[in-house]
Amino acid sequence: MIPLMVPLFFIGSILKSIGQPEDLAIMTQYFVQMSMLGFIAQLHYDIYRKYLNSLRLFTSNMPIPLITLAFHALFCYVFIGKLELELTGAAIVTFVQPVMNMALIYLVVIYGKGGKFVHPITYSSFVGWLDMIRKGIPSYFLQFITTISLETLILVTGFISVQLVVANTAYINIFFLFYISIVGVQQSSGPMIGNKIGERDFTGALKLIRANMIFAILFGFLVVAII
Repeated sequence: MIPLMVPLFFIGSILKSIGQPEDLAIMTQYFVQMSMLGFIAQLHYDIYRKYLNSLRLFTSNMPIPLITLAFHALFCYVFIGKLELELTGAAIVTFVQPVMNMALIYLVVIYGKGGKFVHPITYSSFVGWLDMIRKGIPSYFLQFITTISLETLILVTGFISVQLVVANTAYINIFFLFYISIVGVQQSSGPMIGNKIGERDFTGALKLIRANMIFAILFGFLVVAII
C-alpha cells in the first residue's frame, strides 16, 4: 500500500505530464493528499471484514456501514453544505468515513466479542508472508489491469473538458450501486468456496462457483434492462 501511495501523492504532476488540464490535476492532487490517510483505514477495515467473512460471520459487521452512512450524510451536510468547504469538505468526508469504519469494526465487532477474534502480533504472524505475496501478485495485476481499463475513459474525457469528467464520474458512481451487489455476493461466496475446498468438498465448491456465475450473468442482464 505504501509504495502505491507515493505516486498518488504526486498525482497532479503525473496528470499534467500526460496532458490533463492543469486545474483538474491540481484539484485531484489536493483531494488525494487530503484524503490519503483514509485509504489506509479502509484497507485495515477491509482486511478485518474479509477475515470475519472467512469465519462465516457475514452479518456481524452489517451495522457498521449503516452507522457510517448516516454520519456520512451528516458530514456532507456540515462540511460541504453548511460550511461550504467544497473540495476540502469532500476530502474531509472521504477521510473520516473509512476511519469510522476501521474504529467501529475494531471496537464493536472485534473487541465487542471479548477479543475473541483479535490475535496478538508475534513472530509467527510473519510466517508465510512471502508466499502470500507471490500468490497475490497475479491477482493484483489482474485487478490493476481491470481498473486501468475502466478508468481510461476518465483520462480520455479529461483531455476534452473537466465537465465531461464530472459527468463520467457521476455515471460511474450510479453504476457502482448496481455493481456492488455482485461484489457483495462474491465477498460472501468466496470464503464459502474456500471452506468447501478446505473440507475437500469439491462438488459443493463447484456448485457454489456455478451459482455465483449464474447470479452474475442474470444480474448483468437485469442491469442492462434497467438502464
